[in-house]
Amino acid sequence: MDGTNSSEDQELHESYSVPYGAKQGRMNIGNHVLGGRRPSSRGSEGRRLSNYDGCSTPGSWYYSVDHSVSASGYNTPTSDLSYKHDVIRRSYMRGQIAEMMNRSLWWSVMGILIPYFADDYYMIPECHITLNLSFLFSSLFSDLLAEAMTMRTLLCLSVVSRMILWIIAFPVCYLLLSSYARQLSLVTFSFLVVMVLDGFQEALSKASDIARKGLDRLSHSYHLIITPEMHNQMNKICQLATGTSTVLLVLPLAATACVIKYLTDQSDLLILVAVIGSAIFVLSAISLCSYAVGLRNSITLNGMIYNEGLEISISSLCNEIVTKLGDITNGMMLAKSAGHLFKQITFLTMETAFQHSMICFIIPITGLFVALMLIV
Repeated sequence: MDGTNSSEDQELHESYSVPYGAKQGRMNIGNHVLGGRRPSSRGSEGRRLSNYDGCSTPGSWYYSVDHSVSASGYNTPTSDLSYKHDVIRRSYMRGQIAEMMNRSLWWSVMGILIPYFADDYYMIPECHITLNLSFLFSSLFSDLLAEAMTMRTLLCLSVVSRMILWIIAFPVCYLLLSSYARQLSLVTFSFLVVMVLDGFQEALSKASDIARKGLDRLSHSYHLIITPEMHNQMNKICQLATGTSTVLLVLPLAATACVIKYLTDQSDLLILVAVIGSAIFVLSAISLCSYAVGLRNSITLNGMIYNEGLEISISSLCNEIVTKLGDITNGMMLAKSAGHLFKQITFLTMETAFQHSMICFIIPITGLFVALMLIV
């Protein structure tokens, strides 16, 4: 290893120029904090050594910025800067809560819509397998694509793509193809294509998810101080929203659909699509407005989370995939060497699979049955 590369591993503090208003603020960040994403003299090819830093969240770090005018050189008063940061945090939280409720709603009704549209119960496992495979493959390079965008662009893109897939593409596949192409299996094929695209956008949106690296990206983009206590509190709020959204959304929407069916003579499919589509649109609009309005003027730091000089190419994607596969292999070897850790991962996987089955199939059908019994 030459002297240039070895100097990157020293415990030195790099200084970054931060444009803020008319002046230039500077802050010091230790190389040990940046982990595998510190700036490198090798350019974009050497920007990452590993995504895993030994913490519970891969690639997780926190840093603080001195907000005093005398120390940082910012020409914005401390109170105004703190208020702007509070607005950014609240906007991000609102958008994340709406997104998680949206996902819970989608997964709750997916087990009903897919066999209803395709008239085939075997479509449920086929769609889930396709979605999971697409998600796993896309996760190998989704972080690289996310680093080429601003935080605001990444969040808005994930919301808009989800709206297009869930509200437009999914119903259109049925409406345009089911009338004359069912016997040609184009409906099934179109649903599987939608699942592939949904898996890709899900992997891309996970790069900004609060449960993964979302808070880290937000902190680096806007110079927010996010302590571990804040992180835990925000995680608990989102977990609570995810856990209660099934009861707070699915049951009222099911009751609404039953009431509309009782009062009108419209088809069940039209009522279900209209009710679910409207709820997804409203939640997506809340997320989109929160991100587009609340997250503004992102401050970029070259070589860190957002690198506007990062070039996306076939070679960089291949290098990213190889790096991720290496991280996965190292993690599997670590789990295998520790027997108790391997058992915990196995049982956690089984618990997640059972929970997923409950959310996708058992709870929605039970909710519809209970709502129907209450109406009758």
